[in-house]
Amino acid sequence: MESVMWPMPVYKFARAISVAEGSNPLWCNPGDLTISLGFPNDGPQNADGVLKFVNVADGWYVLYHQCWVMLTGKSHEYALTDTIEQVGMKYSDGDPNWAMNVANYLGVPTSTTLAQLAADT
Repeated sequence: MESVMWPMPVYKFARAISVAEGSNPLWCNPGDLTISLGFPNDGPQNADGVLKFVNVADGWYVLYHQCWVMLTGKSHEYALTDTIEQVGMKYSDGDPNWAMNVANYLGVPTSTTLAQLAADT
């Protein structure tokens, strides 16, 4: 795994997502992600396809990468104009608590957009 210095908003957003997800620590996947970006994993751990990474550093790297994609407008699923509430509906398959938990962690309303999060320093 290469060493990357992500922008601070990426770290903040990833930490908020990890809190909202509350992933099983044994899965080494703080974002409850279903993609691996090629990192070694032990396959899906539940019906949603959440992967178990071999180590937690890989799980964090994939989550940081996904947050970076979302906050830089490079995502094919999330637009910079999406609010935390809209992101949550997609990311968590409709769980309204996800957006509230992420927003509360970040100290912002659920109406905050990805562009606004990206501009946070």
